[in-house]
Amino acid sequence: MAKPKRLPRKNRKRPIAVTIIVLLAIGEIILRLYWVVHYALQTEIWLNSLPWPLWEANRPTGAGLEFATAAFRLLWLLVGTAVLIGLLRMRRWSWVVLVFWVSVSLSIGIIHYFYRSLSAFNPSDYAVMAADMVLVFALNQSDVQRIYGIRRDDVEQIG
Repeated sequence: MAKPKRLPRKNRKRPIAVTIIVLLAIGEIILRLYWVVHYALQTEIWLNSLPWPLWEANRPTGAGLEFATAAFRLLWLLVGTAVLIGLLRMRRWSWVVLVFWVSVSLSIGIIHYFYRSLSAFNPSDYAVMAADMVLVFALNQSDVQRIYGIRRDDVEQIG
């Protein structure tokens, strides 16, 4: 029995909005990678192991806060890489996770801005907040929501 011939796959181009979202996500992933590598090189964590003590007198130490921040950024880096793959394949779950990611990142950035007395607020923090704001606007466009299957036009309007 002969195999049925496959039709040639159309060269689907990604819409420009998806390309912008992917580029912004790549930028944030690279920035988080830089932060994690910078922390690892600065503390030489592979030689000195974990900084100690991490917790003292019912609150984290300075070393503990830096380690927790680096670990959180590493987690966001890994999540961001998985989301990036989903974005490139235009999967619905990647849009949902990216909306959650951006909302958490922007919320943390705003809180960090208002309480910057605890740690310095530098230009890279402004860059992340700016990228998050652009991502919020890009992700909430109706065309982008249709591309990722969040919004459908074939549903009747109630009212």
